[in-house]
Amino acid sequence: MSNSSLPLHLQTVPARHGVLWVRHGFKIFKRRPMALSGLLALCMLAALLALLVILLGAVTLMQMKRMDAASDAIEAKWFPSMLALEEMGMSAARIRALTLRTHIIRETEQRSADLAMLEQSKREFDHAEQEYIALIGSAEERSTYERFRSSRERYMATQAQ
Repeated sequence: MSNSSLPLHLQTVPARHGVLWVRHGFKIFKRRPMALSGLLALCMLAALLALLVILLGAVTLMQMKRMDAASDAIEAKWFPSMLALEEMGMSAARIRALTLRTHIIRETEQRSADLAMLEQSKREFDHAEQEYIALIGSAEERSTYERFRSSRERYMATQAQ
């Protein structure tokens, strides 16, 4: 049998019945105070747990937002910066090795090939450096790069001699 077949009858009662209803509630409480107090405590505990779940969810969402922003920064700036720096380091190592090699080798043909590879390595270094410059994100990083650039310019001037 479904509940929809039961008719609902509302009764209109005088306002004084509300006062009687409250008095009746107090009488029940006087008879069994521990049961009603326990029920109240259980309801408060359930409400507290629900509030904690909501608060923990909000804190978790804020932390996830911060983590997402950090992940975006790593993907957009840090990782490409590291790749550009790696390429700069590899090109610098090739430049140093080829510079040493051009000073050691006396054969004109081999020396010309090494000089061509040296120029190619310099172009690769310049390209990686331009990629890195576009990704510099802080004043500290900029000042560190400027110190590196001045050292590199001194090295290249010495190398050209």
